[in-house]
Amino acid sequence: MTSQQTFYKFLPSSWLSDLFNKCMAKGEFPNLLKIAQVTPKPKITSPKSPTRLISILPALSKAFEKLIYSRLYSFVTSTCILSPQQYGFRTNHSTELAIAAVYDDMIFAQNENVSGPAFFKVYWSENVV
Repeated sequence: MTSQQTFYKFLPSSWLSDLFNKCMAKGEFPNLLKIAQVTPKPKITSPKSPTRLISILPALSKAFEKLIYSRLYSFVTSTCILSPQQYGFRTNHSTELAIAAVYDDMIFAQNENVSGPAFFKVYWSENVV
């Protein structure tokens, strides 16, 4: 266990919740917690290629990031802001489901005797906001 982990282990949770709530209320985050430890790492593919920079952020920054993500995600899902056709970067919404949805729409259009260009005109006009 590093000294940083030991330090965070003994922080009272009320102090953390107060800090995070104040950060969200003000819309600011302490500059001290934005400082990352940057480590250059060479790319393995080619010795001539430039190095890749790896940034290690403080644990409090990562905890705050996860808190913001969970609150934002619950808000977006509860208010149905995202379109049902939004498949990228969502849990339980894979590219396979997106392909299956388009395939189902194509089968439906075929059963309704809608041909190629007309199908895409109808499909895009109904599914694109």
